[in-house]
Amino acid sequence: MMVPPKNTKGPQPKFVEENLDYFREEKEGCFTFLSKQHPETQQLLLNRTGVEIKELCTGARTLEEIHAQLRARYSNVSSHTLRQDINNVIRSFWKLGLIEWIGSNPFSKMYAQKMGNTAEAYVATEEDVGEIVALLQKFGIPKEQEHLEHKKPFYENPVFPRDGYDETVIRQKIFFNTEGFFVSCEDHTLTGLVSLTFPNAWLPDRTTIIGLMLKANGETPVVFFSKLFDFAVALLPSVLPPQIRCTKVKCLQLQDSENMANERILDFLSAKGFSEEAKFKDELGWGKDLQVFSRWMLA
Repeated sequence: MMVPPKNTKGPQPKFVEENLDYFREEKEGCFTFLSKQHPETQQLLLNRTGVEIKELCTGARTLEEIHAQLRARYSNVSSHTLRQDINNVIRSFWKLGLIEWIGSNPFSKMYAQKMGNTAEAYVATEEDVGEIVALLQKFGIPKEQEHLEHKKPFYENPVFPRDGYDETVIRQKIFFNTEGFFVSCEDHTLTGLVSLTFPNAWLPDRTTIIGLMLKANGETPVVFFSKLFDFAVALLPSVLPPQIRCTKVKCLQLQDSENMANERILDFLSAKGFSEEAKFKDELGWGKDLQVFSRWMLA
Protein backbone atom coordinates (compact mmCIF):
# COMPACT_ATOMS: atom_id res chain seq x y z
CA MET A 1 0.00 0.00 0.00
CA MET A 2 1.32 3.43 -0.90
CA VAL A 3 1.89 5.54 2.18
CA PRO A 4 0.45 9.05 1.70
CA PRO A 5 2.88 11.96 1.84
CA LYS A 6 3.48 13.55 5.22
CA ASN A 7 2.39 17.02 4.16
CA THR A 8 0.10 17.93 1.27
CA LYS A 9 -0.41 21.63 2.04
CA GLY A 10 2.73 23.45 0.97
CA PRO A 11 4.93 21.57 -1.54
CA GLN A 12 4.48 22.47 -5.20
CA PRO A 13 5.54 19.85 -7.79
CA LYS A 14 7.03 21.03 -11.08
CA PHE A 15 7.29 18.65 -14.01
CA VAL A 16 10.74 18.86 -15.64
CA GLU A 17 10.15 18.54 -19.39
CA GLU A 18 13.86 18.64 -20.24
CA ASN A 19 14.35 15.35 -18.36
CA LEU A 20 12.10 13.59 -20.86
CA ASP A 21 13.73 11.67 -23.66
CA TYR A 22 10.36 11.68 -25.43
CA PHE A 23 6.62 11.97 -24.71
CA ARG A 24 4.08 11.04 -27.34
CA GLU A 25 0.45 10.06 -27.78
CA GLU A 26 -0.25 6.62 -29.23
CA LYS A 27 -3.12 5.51 -31.42
CA GLU A 28 -4.71 3.56 -28.56
CA GLY A 29 -5.31 6.81 -26.65
CA CYS A 30 -2.55 6.33 -24.10
CA PHE A 31 0.79 8.12 -23.93
CA THR A 32 4.29 6.70 -23.87
CA PHE A 33 7.33 8.40 -22.40
CA LEU A 34 10.92 7.76 -21.36
CA SER A 35 12.96 9.47 -18.65
CA LYS A 36 16.53 10.46 -19.47
CA GLN A 37 17.56 9.65 -15.89
CA HIS A 38 16.11 6.13 -15.99
CA PRO A 39 16.49 4.77 -19.54
CA GLU A 40 16.56 1.24 -18.12
CA THR A 41 12.79 1.49 -17.59
CA GLN A 42 12.36 1.70 -21.38
CA GLN A 43 9.08 3.28 -22.48
CA LEU A 44 6.33 3.75 -19.92
CA LEU A 45 2.58 4.10 -20.38
CA LEU A 46 0.46 6.95 -19.07
CA ASN A 47 -3.32 7.34 -19.32
CA ARG A 48 -5.14 10.62 -19.91
CA THR A 49 -5.72 11.21 -16.20
CA GLY A 50 -1.98 10.86 -15.67
CA VAL A 51 -1.41 13.44 -18.40
CA GLU A 52 -3.81 15.83 -16.68
CA ILE A 53 -1.87 15.43 -13.44
CA LYS A 54 1.38 16.07 -15.35
CA GLU A 55 0.00 19.27 -16.87
CA LEU A 56 -1.09 20.55 -13.45
CA CYS A 57 2.43 20.12 -12.07
CA THR A 58 3.63 23.57 -13.08
CA GLY A 59 5.28 24.53 -9.80
CA ALA A 60 2.45 26.98 -9.09
CA ARG A 61 0.01 24.52 -7.44
CA THR A 62 0.24 22.55 -4.23
CA LEU A 63 -0.82 18.90 -4.08
CA GLU A 64 -3.98 20.08 -2.35
CA GLU A 65 -4.78 22.48 -5.20
CA ILE A 66 -4.13 19.79 -7.81
CA HIS A 67 -6.52 17.52 -5.94
CA ALA A 68 -9.18 20.25 -5.78
CA GLN A 69 -9.01 20.90 -9.54
CA LEU A 70 -9.28 17.23 -10.46
CA ARG A 71 -12.01 16.73 -7.87
CA ALA A 72 -14.08 19.33 -9.71
CA ARG A 73 -13.53 17.48 -13.01
CA TYR A 74 -14.20 13.99 -11.65
CA SER A 75 -16.97 14.48 -9.10
CA ASN A 76 -18.00 10.82 -9.52
CA VAL A 77 -14.65 9.62 -8.12
CA SER A 78 -14.19 9.50 -4.36
CA SER A 79 -11.88 12.10 -2.88
CA HIS A 80 -9.72 9.39 -1.25
CA THR A 81 -9.25 7.45 -4.50
CA LEU A 82 -8.42 10.60 -6.43
CA ARG A 83 -5.92 11.77 -3.83
CA GLN A 84 -4.24 8.35 -3.83
CA ASP A 85 -4.00 8.36 -7.63
CA ILE A 86 -2.48 11.87 -7.63
CA ASN A 87 0.08 10.89 -4.99
CA ASN A 88 1.00 7.68 -6.82
CA VAL A 89 1.42 9.39 -10.20
CA ILE A 90 3.44 12.33 -8.87
CA ARG A 91 5.60 10.07 -6.71
CA SER A 92 6.31 7.89 -9.78
CA PHE A 93 7.25 11.00 -11.79
CA TRP A 94 9.55 12.07 -8.97
CA LYS A 95 11.23 8.66 -8.77
CA LEU A 96 11.83 8.90 -12.53
CA GLY A 97 13.58 12.26 -12.09
CA LEU A 98 10.72 14.19 -13.69
CA ILE A 99 9.58 16.30 -10.71
CA GLU A 100 11.27 19.16 -8.89
CA TRP A 101 9.78 20.46 -5.67
CA ILE A 102 9.20 24.06 -4.73
CA GLY A 103 9.23 23.73 -0.99
CA SER A 104 9.89 20.51 0.89
CA ASN A 105 9.51 17.14 -0.81
CA PRO A 106 6.58 15.35 0.89
CA PHE A 107 7.83 11.94 -0.24
CA SER A 108 11.30 12.18 1.29
CA LYS A 109 12.29 10.80 4.69
CA MET A 110 9.23 8.59 4.82
CA TYR A 111 8.88 6.45 7.96
CA ALA A 112 11.30 8.77 9.79
CA GLN A 113 11.95 7.93 13.43
CA LYS A 114 13.93 9.70 16.14
CA MET A 115 17.09 7.93 17.32
CA GLY A 116 18.17 10.42 19.93
CA ASN A 117 18.06 14.13 20.66
CA THR A 118 19.28 15.23 17.21
CA ALA A 119 19.50 12.00 15.18
CA GLU A 120 16.82 10.30 13.12
CA ALA A 121 16.51 7.22 10.96
CA TYR A 122 14.57 6.93 7.72
CA VAL A 123 14.29 4.93 4.51
CA ALA A 124 16.52 6.40 1.82
CA THR A 125 15.06 7.50 -1.50
CA GLU A 126 16.56 8.53 -4.83
CA GLU A 127 17.36 11.99 -3.52
CA ASP A 128 19.66 10.48 -0.87
CA VAL A 129 21.89 8.64 -3.37
CA GLY A 130 24.57 11.35 -3.44
CA GLU A 131 24.94 11.32 0.36
CA ILE A 132 24.99 7.52 0.43
CA VAL A 133 27.78 7.47 -2.14
CA ALA A 134 29.76 10.03 -0.13
CA LEU A 135 29.39 7.93 3.02
CA LEU A 136 30.47 4.74 1.24
CA GLN A 137 33.51 6.47 -0.20
CA LYS A 138 34.79 7.07 3.34
CA PHE A 139 35.11 3.29 3.59
CA GLY A 140 36.63 2.80 0.14
CA ILE A 141 33.40 1.49 -1.35
CA PRO A 142 33.10 0.68 -4.18
CA LYS A 143 36.85 1.18 -4.74
CA GLU A 144 39.65 1.26 -2.21
CA GLN A 145 41.13 4.72 -1.73
CA GLU A 146 44.28 5.94 -0.04
CA HIS A 147 44.12 7.68 3.33
CA LEU A 148 40.64 6.43 4.18
CA GLU A 149 38.99 7.87 7.25
CA HIS A 150 37.88 4.35 8.18
CA LYS A 151 39.67 1.28 6.94
CA LYS A 152 36.73 -1.11 7.23
CA PRO A 153 32.99 -0.85 7.75
CA PHE A 154 31.39 -2.63 10.67
CA TYR A 155 30.04 -5.16 8.21
CA GLU A 156 30.33 -5.62 4.46
CA ASN A 157 28.79 -8.69 2.83
CA PRO A 158 31.80 -10.73 1.62
CA VAL A 159 30.07 -12.13 -1.46
CA PHE A 160 28.52 -8.93 -2.80
CA PRO A 161 30.65 -7.24 -5.49
CA ARG A 162 31.97 -3.83 -4.48
CA ASP A 163 31.04 -2.34 -7.84
CA GLY A 164 27.45 -3.06 -6.89
CA TYR A 165 27.58 0.12 -4.84
CA ASP A 166 28.49 2.78 -7.35
CA GLU A 167 26.08 5.67 -7.83
CA THR A 168 24.23 4.28 -10.85
CA VAL A 169 23.68 0.86 -9.30
CA ILE A 170 22.52 2.29 -5.95
CA ARG A 171 20.03 4.50 -7.76
CA GLN A 172 18.65 1.51 -9.65
CA LYS A 173 18.48 -0.61 -6.49
CA ILE A 174 16.37 2.03 -4.77
CA PHE A 175 14.24 2.65 -7.86
CA PHE A 176 13.50 -1.03 -8.47
CA ASN A 177 13.21 -1.83 -4.76
CA THR A 178 15.82 -4.61 -4.85
CA GLU A 179 17.84 -3.35 -1.88
CA GLY A 180 16.73 -1.00 0.84
CA PHE A 181 18.99 1.56 2.49
CA PHE A 182 17.98 2.46 6.04
CA VAL A 183 20.03 5.47 7.07
CA SER A 184 20.71 7.54 10.15
CA CYS A 185 21.14 11.27 9.94
CA GLU A 186 22.35 13.95 12.32
CA ASP A 187 22.57 17.66 11.55
CA HIS A 188 21.56 16.92 7.93
CA THR A 189 24.52 14.55 7.49
CA LEU A 190 24.35 10.77 7.09
CA THR A 191 26.07 9.02 9.98
CA GLY A 192 25.40 5.38 9.11
CA LEU A 193 23.33 2.91 7.16
CA VAL A 194 22.05 -0.65 7.06
CA SER A 195 21.22 -2.16 3.68
CA LEU A 196 18.99 -5.19 3.19
CA THR A 197 18.34 -7.00 -0.06
CA PHE A 198 14.68 -7.54 -0.82
CA PRO A 199 13.27 -10.94 -1.85
CA ASN A 200 11.44 -11.32 -5.17
CA ALA A 201 7.80 -12.28 -5.46
CA TRP A 202 8.59 -15.10 -7.91
CA LEU A 203 11.19 -16.81 -5.69
CA PRO A 204 10.16 -19.23 -2.92
CA ASP A 205 12.94 -18.07 -0.59
CA ARG A 206 11.57 -15.09 1.34
CA THR A 207 14.93 -14.16 2.81
CA THR A 208 16.53 -10.75 3.13
CA ILE A 209 20.32 -10.55 3.35
CA ILE A 210 22.34 -7.89 5.13
CA GLY A 211 24.48 -6.06 2.57
CA LEU A 212 26.21 -3.27 4.47
CA MET A 213 26.44 -1.90 7.98
CA LEU A 214 28.64 1.15 8.32
CA LYS A 215 28.82 4.28 10.40
CA ALA A 216 30.87 7.45 10.45
CA ASN A 217 31.12 8.26 14.14
CA GLY A 218 29.28 8.36 17.44
CA GLU A 219 28.19 5.34 19.48
CA THR A 220 29.97 1.99 19.35
CA PRO A 221 28.97 -0.07 16.30
CA VAL A 222 27.10 -2.73 18.27
CA VAL A 223 24.92 -0.19 20.09
CA PHE A 224 24.38 1.93 17.00
CA PHE A 225 23.43 -0.95 14.71
CA SER A 226 21.21 -2.52 17.31
CA LYS A 227 18.94 0.52 16.95
CA LEU A 228 19.25 0.93 13.18
CA PHE A 229 18.84 -2.79 12.48
CA ASP A 230 15.67 -2.93 14.60
CA PHE A 231 14.36 0.07 12.67
CA ALA A 232 15.08 -1.60 9.32
CA VAL A 233 13.56 -4.96 10.20
CA ALA A 234 10.44 -3.37 11.69
CA LEU A 235 9.87 -1.45 8.46
CA LEU A 236 10.33 -4.37 6.07
CA PRO A 237 6.60 -5.19 5.84
CA SER A 238 5.90 -1.54 4.95
CA VAL A 239 8.56 -1.06 2.28
CA LEU A 240 8.19 -4.45 0.56
CA PRO A 241 5.49 -4.93 -2.09
CA PRO A 242 2.30 -6.28 -0.46
CA GLN A 243 2.60 -9.70 -2.17
CA ILE A 244 5.98 -10.37 -0.52
CA ARG A 245 6.30 -11.51 3.06
CA CYS A 246 9.86 -11.77 4.30
CA THR A 247 10.42 -14.72 6.66
CA LYS A 248 14.16 -14.71 7.45
CA VAL A 249 17.17 -12.41 7.78
CA LYS A 250 20.63 -13.73 6.86
CA CYS A 251 24.14 -12.47 7.52
CA LEU A 252 27.22 -13.94 5.81
CA GLN A 253 30.41 -13.86 7.86
CA LEU A 254 33.91 -14.56 6.56
CA GLN A 255 36.54 -16.46 8.53
CA ASP A 256 40.13 -16.67 7.40
CA SER A 257 42.59 -19.56 7.54
CA GLU A 258 43.29 -18.89 11.21
CA ASN A 259 39.58 -19.06 12.00
CA MET A 260 39.50 -15.37 12.87
CA ALA A 261 36.26 -13.42 12.68
CA ASN A 262 35.06 -9.96 13.56
CA GLU A 263 34.06 -10.34 17.19
CA ARG A 264 31.98 -7.16 17.14
CA ILE A 265 29.66 -8.42 14.42
CA LEU A 266 29.43 -11.84 16.11
CA ASP A 267 28.41 -10.12 19.36
CA PHE A 268 25.83 -8.12 17.45
CA LEU A 269 24.39 -11.22 15.74
CA SER A 270 24.23 -13.12 19.02
CA ALA A 271 22.41 -10.25 20.73
CA LYS A 272 19.89 -10.09 17.87
CA GLY A 273 19.00 -13.77 18.00
CA PHE A 274 20.93 -14.98 14.96
CA SER A 275 22.14 -18.58 14.99
CA GLU A 276 24.64 -20.35 12.75
CA GLU A 277 22.80 -22.04 9.91
CA ALA A 278 25.66 -23.35 7.80
CA LYS A 279 29.40 -23.17 7.23
CA PHE A 280 31.01 -23.48 3.82
CA LYS A 281 34.63 -24.57 3.68
CA ASP A 282 36.84 -22.70 1.21
CA GLU A 283 33.75 -21.13 -0.33
CA LEU A 284 35.60 -17.97 -1.38
CA GLY A 285 38.98 -19.55 -2.02
CA TRP A 286 41.62 -21.49 -0.09
CA GLY A 287 41.46 -20.77 3.62
CA LYS A 288 38.35 -18.62 3.46
CA ASP A 289 35.32 -20.13 5.16
CA LEU A 290 31.86 -18.61 4.96
CA GLN A 291 29.46 -18.83 7.87
CA VAL A 292 25.76 -18.21 7.39
CA PHE A 293 23.86 -16.78 10.35
CA SER A 294 20.08 -16.54 10.25
CA ARG A 295 17.18 -15.43 12.34
CA TRP A 296 13.49 -15.83 11.66
CA MET A 297 11.37 -12.74 11.35
CA LEU A 298 9.00 -12.25 14.26
CA ALA A 299 5.33 -12.37 13.32
